[in-house]
Amino acid sequence: MPTLRATVLANLIVEESLDDGELSGYYPRVLSLANAGTSVTLPDSSVTLEHRIYAEITADTTIDLTAITDTLYGTLDLTHERLLAYSVKNTGHNSSTIGPGASNPYNFADSTTIKPNSTICVYCPEDQPTVSSTQKTIRVQPGSKCAVTLVMVFGKAAL
Repeated sequence: MPTLRATVLANLIVEESLDDGELSGYYPRVLSLANAGTSVTLPDSSVTLEHRIYAEITADTTIDLTAITDTLYGTLDLTHERLLAYSVKNTGHNSSTIGPGASNPYNFADSTTIKPNSTICVYCPEDQPTVSSTQKTIRVQPGSKCAVTLVMVFGKAAL
């Protein structure tokens, strides 16, 4: 079975295995988080992987998922997509925090504290909310003299 693999920075790998007989459906579809020992097979082709977002953050930042600035593609709008997986790496000697924003929060998880010099990798179940005008912000708060590397994988439900 041939494999299509996209490697993303910060140790997050998104892998889709292709079945020769079902090439258009990409079955089975697997999300793998490298160095975390986890792999999840998506149940069907109702969600397609659309965007992989990478950010290095050193100051308190609110990310608007409907207006992400990309140096290559311009502004990305993730409306109607949902978070499938994310990885957060905290470098420094203080804790950092990631969670929904204060205004129009994207409620993907409760606010999470990342300990100094540690990484978390999270697979998000399919019941994650879709990005919309009322659910669109994520807040990242690096600790003092810390840098946070964030990788997010978003997908879109089939119409």
